[in-house]
This record gives sequence, structure tokens and C-alpha cells, in this order.
Amino acid sequence: MKASKTVTMKMHGHIRIPGGFTTQWPNSRREIALPRIKTVNQQGILEEMPFIPSQQIKAGWRRSAVQYIVEQQGRCLPDVNSYYYAAVGGDLTTGAAVGSILDYQEARRRDPVSGLFGSSNIAGKMSAGHVIIQNAIPKDHQFVIGKFGGTRADDAMRDPQSIMELVSHETLEADLQEKRAINQERTRLSHLEKQARREAAKLPAGEEKEAKFAEAKAYEKQRKELTDENAVSHPLEDRFEYVVAESFETSFTLLHATLEELGLLLHAIGQDAMNNPYLGGHKALGFGEYSASWQSTGKDNATISVTPFEAPKITGTLFEEAMAAFTERLDQYDISGTAQRSDKKSATKGGPEASTTPA
Repeated sequence: MKASKTVTMKMHGHIRIPGGFTTQWPNSRREIALPRIKTVNQQGILEEMPFIPSQQIKAGWRRSAVQYIVEQQGRCLPDVNSYYYAAVGGDLTTGAAVGSILDYQEARRRDPVSGLFGSSNIAGKMSAGHVIIQNAIPKDHQFVIGKFGGTRADDAMRDPQSIMELVSHETLEADLQEKRAINQERTRLSHLEKQARREAAKLPAGEEKEAKFAEAKAYEKQRKELTDENAVSHPLEDRFEYVVAESFETSFTLLHATLEELGLLLHAIGQDAMNNPYLGGHKALGFGEYSASWQSTGKDNATISVTPFEAPKITGTLFEEAMAAFTERLDQYDISGTAQRSDKKSATKGGPEASTTPA
């Protein structure tokens, strides 16, 4: 088999999120803090700085790569396990690891998603993939942190008139009164729970402190039971942090990626920006919508620029060659992991087995 051309290059860029970035990164029971790294600022002072984890960028690109291949091939993945293998990098094989370097190269040729982003088992081997994405940090270490959270307003209390205009039912008034009573009781229990926790925090370790915490948990249980049994608006119990910066500096590196893998990455970046241009959580509240641009550090001066819900702008002879190489082999890719399972059965049984991969 003829060796494929490989690409090693680095792209520097910026991600812009005007509405702010937030994510669920547990820090304490009542407050969800942003992920942070310790760094030295321009004044030489050690500080903690929020960042966008590289795995959030990578996960979006990987799922977009899977979506792009499925749409272009016009055939769905055969089952949910295959989806997790392709989109998450799960392990579809069992038993002793089987495979060789040649097995790995063949698996990489027919499955560019796993070759590019990695997999827990390609031909019996762990693979980190051939794209390395850096965490995105605020430009010049300049950023602002805010907080949000609290209770979602319930229509039964905020705007019952809108319900009355849309619902026709003889028990409407009684239903609305029930919803109001549930919300009022839930608010009362929430206040009692918070008060008990504050009092417990002030007490020294001992039985009295434990009893006060138990009291708080009892209030919490009652409050949750009220919500579970009734179709009322669920509150945002926690408080969340978000960060706003002029932009977030980031980069990604390709290490010995095939042309087909580079082509897939470019299509995935464009697909992600056109169909799901969000990073982090709470996009329904306006967070996370991004635009971005990258430029290569090499002589080819390749560039990528993406804007939400628009076609990407990709320039550079190498990039054009890579996208063409990927498209040329499109019908031959098998990202479902079925070939992996076929290889496994063949190796463990000691005999050949028909492959599900197109020739």
C-alpha cells in the first residue's frame, strides 16, 4: 500500500464570544465556577485565569466531523454504539488487544475521524489522534467575570393572564391556585434550607452542626418532592460564572496527519460554525456563540475564518488539496467501527471474515 502524504503544521488564532462563555465546572455545592489555570501575568504576579477547555473545542469538531461524513455519504450509522465510537471515541472491541502497525495504518485510512481525533481502541491500540488543540485563554490576560442564576419565573405567578388566554378548562382557577401554592411553598422551603446551612457553617464540628445540616437536607428533600410531583417551572438552583474577553487566544497543531484527515478537519470546523456555533453551556441564555479565525505559522499562509451560521472562508493551496483528497475517498470511509469488530472476530477465531468496509 502506498504511503499517504502526511502534514505537520501549527495554526494560531482567536475565538470571539461577545455574549460571554460559561460552562458547568463544579467547584462547590451552590456555585458553579469556571475552569481556571494558574499563570503569571504581565506584572509577574501569579493569578488564576479562566479558560475554555480544549476538550470542549475538540468535542464539537469531532461531532461535526461525524455529522459531515454521515450527511455526505447519505447513510446513517448502524446503531448507537457506532455513534459513540465515532463521536466520542469509545471502545467497541473486547478481550486481548490484537493488531499491528499495519493494522493501525489501515484502520486510520478507512476511519479518518478516529485517526484525526483519537480513539480508545484502533486495532487494539490507544490513539491520541493527530490534532492537538490548546486551551483558549483570554487575550492579553484581560477578562471580566460575572455571575448569573436564580429562580426562573413561573407563569402562574408572573403572568396568569397569558395562561387564561390560551387554556380552556373548568378547573383553570383551581389549577392556577395550586401552582401558586406550590411555588410559594417551594420558596419558603428554599429559604429555610439556606438559613439552616448558614447556621450550620457557623457551628463548630460536632453533633449540633451535623443536626443542622440534616435539617437543611430535609428541607431540600421536601422542596424537590414538590417540584417532582408537579409540572411547574424548575428553578436554576445554582449560581454560575461567565467570562467575557476581547477574544480567546488558541492554537491547534497537526502532527503527521494525512491529507484526508486535514481535509476532514477543515470540513468539520466549517460544519460546526454553520450548524452549532456554540461553546460551553447555557446557549439558551445567550452564552457561547462564537466566531473564530486561524492562520498557519508556515510559508503557505493558510487561513481559516468562521462566522456563526455562515459558510467558512478557507484559503491556502495545501488546504484546497486536503479537502479535495478527503472528498475523493468519501465513499470508502467507514466510521462506524463495524470493521474494527470484524477484524477482532477474525483475529480471535483465526480465520478471515468479510469486511463491511467498502473496497
